[in-house]
Formats: sequence, C-alpha cells, structure tokens
Amino acid sequence: MASGLILNPHNLLRAAPLISSTCTLWFAFDQDLVLNVFLHPDHRPRSNEILPSYFRVLFRRGVVRVLGLLAISMAGGGYNILKDRRSGVVAGLRSSLSWYVAGTALAASHLLYVPVIAPKVLAIMEDESKGSSTEDLEGWLTIHRVRTWTVDFAAWACFAVGVGLATPEPHQLCTKLARLHHESASPTEMFGFRITTCQGNTLQDVSWENQDVAVNGIWEDLNKLSQSALYYVVPRLIGVLESGERKVKPCLIHADLWEGNTGAPLKK
Repeated sequence: MASGLILNPHNLLRAAPLISSTCTLWFAFDQDLVLNVFLHPDHRPRSNEILPSYFRVLFRRGVVRVLGLLAISMAGGGYNILKDRRSGVVAGLRSSLSWYVAGTALAASHLLYVPVIAPKVLAIMEDESKGSSTEDLEGWLTIHRVRTWTVDFAAWACFAVGVGLATPEPHQLCTKLARLHHESASPTEMFGFRITTCQGNTLQDVSWENQDVAVNGIWEDLNKLSQSALYYVVPRLIGVLESGERKVKPCLIHADLWEGNTGAPLKK
C-alpha cells in the first residue's frame, strides 16, 4: 500500500517539479558556498591563477545538470498545468493550478539571466582580466545570488505550495462525503442508479429495485456460500435495521476513494 502510494505515477509527476527545483536551488546554494571560498583574502592570489581552468571544468558539467533540472521542472509543471486545467477545480478544494503556472514560469525565467551571466563566465574562463579573475567572480556571484532568490527560490516555493494544494483537504473531503451519504435521496425512492456503472471494465446491473439485496450482488455464478449470505444473512441484517418505525433509505455512496477519482465536470 505504501509503495503504491509513493510510486504512483500521478504522485511522482505531481512532485517532480518540486524535486527538480529543490535540486536546482540546492545546486545554486552550493555554488555560492564553494565559489565564495575563492574570494577569501588568503586565497585570492592563488584563486586568480586557477579560476579560469576551474570554471572551464565546472561549467561544462554544471550547465548540463542545470539545464536538465530546469527541463524536468518545466515539463513537470506543464504536465500539472494541463491536468489541472482539464480536471477543473474540485468543488470545495483549493486549486493548485495558479501555483504550478507561477512555478513553471519562474523556472523558465532562470534562462533569462543567461545574457547577463554569460559574459561574466566567459571573462573568467578566458582570463580576460589577465590575473584578476576574482573580480569577475565577484560580479558573477552578485548576479547569481539575485537569480537564486528571485527565480530559483521563488519557483521552489510555488511548486511546494502547488503540491500541498493538489491534495484535497481531509476535513472538507470527509465532511462532504458524510453529507452526501446522509442527505442524498433516491429520485425514485428505490435502490439503483440512473446510469449503468462499472466495476473496472465490467458492467454492473444497477436497475431500480425495491430491495437493496437485489441491486448489490445477485450473480448467477456466485458459489453457494455467497448465495446463502445474500439470501439469508443480508436480508436478516436489513430486517433488523427496519424494525419498529425505522426504514432503510436509499442514498448515494461514493466508493473506491482515491485521488484518481477526484475531478469536476467540464460543464456546470
């Protein structure tokens, strides 16, 4: 049960942009921590010598990781945007659509800083300052920190809120289900349903009947034990419920409760 919940493809796609944006943010913080070491007064003379070669190695590998994480964030965000738009806003539940839109847009905005950061990176890699690469690094880190907080952190926060709002609020959900079961009324005052329902891909006979037993489970291929239960045990239990002035009232029951069965009609 737990593994099915965690490894459910829908859950993974819901969380994918949050996971990838977390990695992007962590990588940004890590870059700030590591590269700031080169600016320490004790390291500057040596840093000016090794920074060009260090950056050439770092960015050839780092760019691939950053672009890969951004691709996952944008693709995952796009998936959730399309899913939420098709499903609509579930009645009584909060919508995560706007947060996924914001997170995806912010993740894409990471690339808007490329024209500003690229010259700084090239200046360090090619040692354009001729021995003063730490000055270029200071300029790069300034832009990097602005991007980290205005784009990377903001995208992560939006995805975090979106994932949180994508899950129905338990109290509201249970309250509405209890109201559905308690207050719903059969339009014919009989047991059944107006359209044919399915158990998986198997059609169920839900035609209108006066007794609940007839609707819920009389099948020709049931074995003797199940037939005995249906014909003798269930009627006896229902008979007790209808003793005195009590009466069993047909009501609508929502079974098979899981997140894949949440949604809203496209037309109200």
